Amino acid sequence: MIRHMFSRKEKRQVITAGGTAWQTIGESQISTRHAVAGQPNQDAYGCGVTDCRDEWYLSVTDGHGDPVYSRSHIGAQLGSQAAELVADQYWAGNYCCELLPLQLENQWRQLVAEWHFKNPLTPTELAMRGSRDVYVLYGTTMLFAVKKGGHLVAVRFGDGDILGATWDGFVQPLFAIKDSSSDTYSLAHANSYLNAEITTRCMEHNALPLVFACSDGVVNGCASPAELMKIGEQLFVMLRMHGIKHVRKELSGLLKKANGTVGNCGSGDDASLALAYCGGVA
Repeated sequence: MIRHMFSRKEKRQVITAGGTAWQTIGESQISTRHAVAGQPNQDAYGCGVTDCRDEWYLSVTDGHGDPVYSRSHIGAQLGSQAAELVADQYWAGNYCCELLPLQLENQWRQLVAEWHFKNPLTPTELAMRGSRDVYVLYGTTMLFAVKKGGHLVAVRFGDGDILGATWDGFVQPLFAIKDSSSDTYSLAHANSYLNAEITTRCMEHNALPLVFACSDGVVNGCASPAELMKIGEQLFVMLRMHGIKHVRKELSGLLKKANGTVGNCGSGDDASLALAYCGGVA
């Protein structure tokens, strides 16, 4: 069972423990564009640890936001719920890691179907849908990372990035970093698991004491991959110097800077980040 899980939009929590117990936090910041237009945050996140505090998961989902995807913010929220359910089943030994992309897609589609049945389309939505598959309305990307024992598995549907930091503070992407011009695959596409990326890392001795996932609202707010690495380095230093409670307070400001809510630069998009950390305070 998950000890704490916090998903969807603006929820966050800290699990405090001594030693090298894992802790998870997350944050999501709506863009000025969406806030001014009265539109919902298209991002969602989830994170949590098990009772043993040695196993955890992270998810960040990003609804497509275009009018064609009129319920994509719901799709993102359902994506974070799907990630929690799949992580729980993975920890229970019901899935092997190779099947995680398929199980994530299947779980998301099941949740979408259940939600859609209870919330039928309005006449306006029916007109916009046309002949499109109903899942397209809920289109979203997904980042998912889960630690079990001495192994980390990461899955990416679409864009955004998952990165890790070693004990000496070296930050490395778990996938190739995509730019804003790259093709984006969606959970809404049939058999989307076939296009999902999956990678594994050895986590013996907690080889990556920091792992974090961030939506493209963070990635595209960086002028270069090096700038994204720098965000990871800053997070690691703050965690080591001040602890996870301090970083929780700073996350909102970091995301506002990334998406341009504060300052004159940034992606102009909703921005979300979830992290897992086990290093304690130096």
